[in-house]
Amino acid sequence: MRQHICKNCGKIYLTDKQDSTVCPACAAEIKKDVLRVKVCAMCGKEFVGYPRSKYCASCRPIAQREANRRHRKNGTARPIGSTDNCANCGKPFVVNSSRQRYCPDCAKVVVPQNIKVSKRESRKEHADEINAARAERRKDRRICAVCGKPFSAPTPTVTCSSECAAELKRQRQARADVKRGRADPARILGKAEHNNPQSGIPGITWCRNKWQLTHRGKYIGVFETVEEARSKKLQLEQEGKDVN
Repeated sequence: MRQHICKNCGKIYLTDKQDSTVCPACAAEIKKDVLRVKVCAMCGKEFVGYPRSKYCASCRPIAQREANRRHRKNGTARPIGSTDNCANCGKPFVVNSSRQRYCPDCAKVVVPQNIKVSKRESRKEHADEINAARAERRKDRRICAVCGKPFSAPTPTVTCSSECAAELKRQRQARADVKRGRADPARILGKAEHNNPQSGIPGITWCRNKWQLTHRGKYIGVFETVEEARSKKLQLEQEGKDVN
């Protein structure tokens, strides 16, 4: 489980999904909201409507009156209660709605498929808008398990940096040692304090009041200062390059 920050409400939540950007509550609300900016087929103005909406609020009554006029002129093509053939399997069925095209058995399969096709076409039509919004939601959606800072990462991880990763590893090892009875519980609370001075250079460590140098897993010797050990280390590295 990883900590993510909801890009909609800002709440921190736990999830196993790497690409999750919103909490479950906001995801349910977003699924309900399918309204989009559409262009009216009659006047050409933009309006907010459902994916299959054709007319704005002003033109919708006009389109409805035109449809009613055509209906009165041409009459009812399929009266309710009459029989028609299924557009999918060809079997006859009783008409219960003017827009019914399939028999009850085929409707359970074909209608959901048609809805999926419509959604797929809508997503393809608005691909640039959807991808831009998705990229914005994915930005800084994770929460570091150590410092609590929001961050982005292309790979599954719970820490924002190598320093936090090392600290998380230390905490886990401390908890394991405490459970085994090998350490004081206070070790879990903070980073271990080093009693010996640190050189900050790989291979150079403090040993018996001197600086010890190891190179490629081999003991080289001890030196009075860090600079002497560092110079020897650079010399060995240069000799190794010359040999290669």
